[in-house]
Amino acid sequence: MKWYQIRSDYPDQFVLLKNYCTELVDDNHFRVTEGDVVATHTDFREIQNQYQQYRLKGFDVIFCLPGMEDFIVETAPMMGFLNEIYRT
Repeated sequence: MKWYQIRSDYPDQFVLLKNYCTELVDDNHFRVTEGDVVATHTDFREIQNQYQQYRLKGFDVIFCLPGMEDFIVETAPMMGFLNEIYRT
């Protein structure tokens, strides 16, 4: 599903996506352009719990905040042990 459709369907909710597609904005940012919605919720704790459950099962998922018209993510290097686990 395209990002504009997702935002239209779930305007005031956190949205958890898998199989998401991105495009590079610059060296430090990428834009999510589409993905498969796996969960939505108005409560941050609930979407965070869903996020952690999917990650533990090995799924690459990402979530957005309510009201984000353009889903742009800043990339940040991970340090130490986490860097070895999540390096792509």
